[in-house]
Amino acid sequence: MSLKKSKIKIKYGLNYMYKMLKNSNIITILFFIFMGCENLFNDDTVYGCLEQNACNYSSVANTNDPELCEYPQNNYDCNGDCLVEVDQCGQCGGNGLDSDLDGICDDQDPCIGISQNGYFCSDIQVLFDFVSNNSVLDSIDVYDIGNTIGITNWENGRLTYLSLANLGLTDVPYSISLLDSLGILFLNNNNISQLPSTLCQLPSSCTIFLQNNNLCEEYQTSEWNCIYQFSPQDCIE
Repeated sequence: MSLKKSKIKIKYGLNYMYKMLKNSNIITILFFIFMGCENLFNDDTVYGCLEQNACNYSSVANTNDPELCEYPQNNYDCNGDCLVEVDQCGQCGGNGLDSDLDGICDDQDPCIGISQNGYFCSDIQVLFDFVSNNSVLDSIDVYDIGNTIGITNWENGRLTYLSLANLGLTDVPYSISLLDSLGILFLNNNNISQLPSTLCQLPSSCTIFLQNNNLCEEYQTSEWNCIYQFSPQDCIE
């Protein structure tokens, strides 16, 4: 056998051994990957909340994960029902008082009883609702209306003139009809797109200005003939 042929055989043998080793490494790697996946699929661990007093206690979990547990708020059950006494202000477990039974707690009510500080509480209630229902008035105290913002006129404790024009209002409160001594109402140049059905329960002698809002043609029917000045409008459907 020539030296050249011997070298070829040796080289071929080395290449063959290298390929065998390489294939065996791949097979080994695949074997461990397969075994790892088999263990993964055979893992019967089920995580869930195993706290008996939690709202979402799991009857199928076998491993507790406290971070998954959800609990009811204080004084409530898991259905959101109050478990203790509800106070006059409708607060579960509260101790608030609503002396005049107007649905507003005394600590938030701007006017308690029939009148306060020379103003009828029913009229103050409407101004309070304007502030509560319009985010642009969030920082306004109800008694600031007519002083630092808007224009008002009072006679014998009753509101007879109210202008809340050019303020960016979006809402007219349902309680507006409580202003039963009102003679003039300016709500023009705002962003109002709907009106409460109680608007036309204001005195028939009340002159109402609502131009330059976002009201549509539905408010131009006979049902709304209490509105003195309606047009123009930028209707938003």
